[in-house]
Amino acid sequence: MACRHTKIPVATEHNIEYAHAIVCGRRAPAQRCVVCGTQYDMKLCDFPLRGDKTGKTCDRPVCATHAHHIDPDTDLCPSHARYAAQKQEA
Repeated sequence: MACRHTKIPVATEHNIEYAHAIVCGRRAPAQRCVVCGTQYDMKLCDFPLRGDKTGKTCDRPVCATHAHHIDPDTDLCPSHARYAAQKQEA
């Protein structure tokens, strides 16, 4: 079992500071935003797929800054947000 040092964002009254922690266990691959590469406040694209993947969603990781919020539980990655906007215009 591997241990690693990490920083945890902690919101204070005026800004965000970072606390240090040691995390032990199996390390899952970190999801990073497909646009900017950040790892914080991640969402997964909820765009429904078609063809062989019918019933599944895109699931591209996108940070809250780059996610396009459609409904209370629906977020789209930038490319699927553009596609949805084009379909809506047509």
